[in-house]
Amino acid sequence: MKVCDYLELSDNSLTGPLPKELGKLKKFTFLAIGSNNFSGTLPLELGFLDKLEEM
Repeated sequence: MKVCDYLELSDNSLTGPLPKELGKLKKFTFLAIGSNNFSGTLPLELGFLDKLEEM
């Protein structure tokens, strides 16, 4: 089984708050969310991404 460790969501005109469920993606090393229209604060659950090297 392959493991996803990279998510590219940049430049998609996404809106609203970042979902706290992103914190469940513990294998991620890269999360690109720039150039969107997210609102609110970063969810505390993102702190669970201990392998994350770049966001």
